[in-house]
Amino acid sequence: MESSTRGKDAGNLSEEVKLRKAEEKEILDRLSGLENLYTTIEELRRQIEYIGKKRNYIFRCTISASCFIWSLIWLHSIFNW
Repeated sequence: MESSTRGKDAGNLSEEVKLRKAEEKEILDRLSGLENLYTTIEELRRQIEYIGKKRNYIFRCTISASCFIWSLIWLHSIFNW
């Protein structure tokens, strides 16, 4: 009787070990997915920063060109070139 109880306990323990390993694998898979998500978010953040810097540069160039053109128009109106 005692040996059958030990066999059941051993069977229960092996099932519990299998379940825990499966849970551990699932948790590691989820963590891996979260790491991939974090990496993707960081890449997107860098791209947004780059686009922001590029847009700022284009805006400044446009303003500078507009100021230059308006100064030429102003000089033309003053000196009648």
